[in-house]
Amino acid sequence: PVGKAHLYVNSDLSNKFADQFVPFQVFGFNAEREFHGTLFRMPIRLASKDEAREVSLGRNMDVEEFQELLASSSNWLNHESLLFLEHLESIEVCSWSEDSGEMVSEFKTSLDLSISASLRLSRRALSANKEWQKFNLMSVFGSVPAIKHMFEVKINTVNRRTGVKQQHHWLIAGMIGSRTSRKMALEHKTKKLVPCVAVAALLSCDGLALPKLEGQLFAYSKVMRTGLPVHINGWFEVTSNAFGLLQNGLSKDNLSSVERFELEWNQELLESSSEAYVDLLASMCPRFKHTPLLFYSRWPQLACIETPFIETVHRPLYSKLAQLPLFLLGSGNFVKLQSGVFPPEASTSSNSNLQRLCSLMFPLFSCPSFLGSEIRNAGVRDVSEISPEKVRARLKGDPRLVHALIAGIPKQEESPSDSTDQVVDAVIEVLEFCLQDLSSHGKRDFKSLHAVRLLPLANGSIVNFPYESFVASEEEQTLLPGLRDSFVHHRCLSRLRGWFSNDEFVQAMALKRFTPELFIRRLDAVLPASWRRCRRVQAYRAGGAGLPPPEWLFHFWKFVGVRGVYLLDEWPLIPLCDGDLVSSDSVMHVVNLTEALVSGGVELGDEEEETRIFDFGRERLDLTGEG
Repeated sequence: PVGKAHLYVNSDLSNKFADQFVPFQVFGFNAEREFHGTLFRMPIRLASKDEAREVSLGRNMDVEEFQELLASSSNWLNHESLLFLEHLESIEVCSWSEDSGEMVSEFKTSLDLSISASLRLSRRALSANKEWQKFNLMSVFGSVPAIKHMFEVKINTVNRRTGVKQQHHWLIAGMIGSRTSRKMALEHKTKKLVPCVAVAALLSCDGLALPKLEGQLFAYSKVMRTGLPVHINGWFEVTSNAFGLLQNGLSKDNLSSVERFELEWNQELLESSSEAYVDLLASMCPRFKHTPLLFYSRWPQLACIETPFIETVHRPLYSKLAQLPLFLLGSGNFVKLQSGVFPPEASTSSNSNLQRLCSLMFPLFSCPSFLGSEIRNAGVRDVSEISPEKVRARLKGDPRLVHALIAGIPKQEESPSDSTDQVVDAVIEVLEFCLQDLSSHGKRDFKSLHAVRLLPLANGSIVNFPYESFVASEEEQTLLPGLRDSFVHHRCLSRLRGWFSNDEFVQAMALKRFTPELFIRRLDAVLPASWRRCRRVQAYRAGGAGLPPPEWLFHFWKFVGVRGVYLLDEWPLIPLCDGDLVSSDSVMHVVNLTEALVSGGVELGDEEEETRIFDFGRERLDLTGEG
């Protein structure tokens, strides 16, 4: 299409072609006075009902197409259209149907009514600044003064079709770019480039603070998605494939001179935007100091960022942020990166005891856990983080730390056992973290746990590694209830089974597995000493006072199995239905431990009476697999 420009000043165009200017009058246009605005007349025509009539100008559209165009306009002409513009203050989409006497506003976005002269100056402060053009003279003396500007703007939006009214509150930080970008602009004056960039954060929408934002790159209008939680605007080169080149990471050696310049120009502006981004976050910190999670939600995360913005925005941004007091301590103070330690990555709401212990050891940051890895990914080396090795070393040096951890656990007065379980769980949580870096090492590294007080016993006490004790399940520990101080707490085996079933670890920690042989050697701790070497005792027939409950026998035989018959040559522990217990040598020549034996009767030697082995009921022992 071919267009023609007419100088309207002192022109009689409005009289000569009156029919062409009549539609403009609807918007307040008058040829005799100044008009504050820009009008575009687009020759869109409804399809003619007269097929024989030719319409040579404009695009033919049916009513449905036109309605779709009208509805979609609110998607691309949203409030962000005004965000980085310098003069335009309102955008409105209207419709005027054939049967209506006036236009109807379908969509309107405009700067807040409180717009002032100072806001108008702020919007064009950087583009109107000419100081940067003195760069060549000033660079002789080795200094390039920063030219920055920050302001806030509120934008109102009304959508008649959806009935939605909104107000978006933005904070915008802008600056004239780096030494290199200024030099590039001055050396290519014919391009009329301005090394100006700005970063905008959405502070609130209808009172909701810092709502989620899908960051975009703007060249005064949207260009592409960035994956950042803010918008970036600049005098970017978008006429060629400059951002495609950044996306693909092509070598500059393969580019033409024009492509190379545009690529380098965009890179310089993006790196300058990282400094504006830093100013933006520094300004937001005091505002949101009482809601730090909202504040840190405006810090970018590498996993979300598009490729062109990793090297140019993410890395320089975090390198600069590391030098500022923007990192929140548990005390509520914001300090520099060197003044605190990031919590271990394993420290979350599900293992708060580990985080509480770490806070007793170190000046712990209360920042989101992702910040530590983001700073490391940006190449910052002085990131102090808590490692299992550091925790082990501190626990060795100050055993009072575990006392302090336990003291901070709320006590359950109604249920002391619950309090004990809470203490044990807290200690195991810390122990699990301290073991993380030892999983692929051997016995020598296991010894780094020596003198660390993190071994919970069945009686609820916490002792230092190594400690001579038995590793057994909860059910197995009930067999020797009087020796709880000799058992590792059963929760260690259930939660850290990989460790407490590892032979090298068990040996290095002076632990022993609880076996039938060990158990039988300890039977004098649970049975009367007078029973030893007795062939038959009146145990439960006499009431069983002072004896383990009958269920104990079930767990006993379940643990020792058929093999226990051959180990028990001194103790009467085969139960009979009359409540007596007999030794294995009393029945060995008669009894064959098969499933039929449980319900059948057997004769004992020369005795004439028929004796039945005790029936364990529904929990009948299954010993068939043991022969």
